[in-house]
Amino acid sequence: MDRIRVQRGYPIVEEADYKGHRIKVVCGYNIMRDNYVVHVYISPPSGPEVRVFDPPREENTEDDALNLGFFSARSEIDQIVPGS
Repeated sequence: MDRIRVQRGYPIVEEADYKGHRIKVVCGYNIMRDNYVVHVYISPPSGPEVRVFDPPREENTEDDALNLGFFSARSEIDQIVPGS
C-alpha cells in the first residue's frame, strides 16, 4: 500500500488505496498537549466517506500518528473485506 502525501504543512493529509477503499489520514500538532492528533476516514468504492473513530486519537510523534491512522483503517477494512 503506497501512501501519498496530498497536503504538506499542518494538517498533514496522506491517502492510500486498500482493497478498493480510499483511506485518508489527517494529522495535526496540538501545541497545548504537545502531541499529534489523528483523524481517519474511509471511502468505500460506492458510498460516503466515514470516520473510523471518534474522538480522534493522539500520539507522541507525527509518524506514530500517521502509522496508527493507516493501521486502524486497514483493520476496519479487513473486517469488511476479508482475504486478498
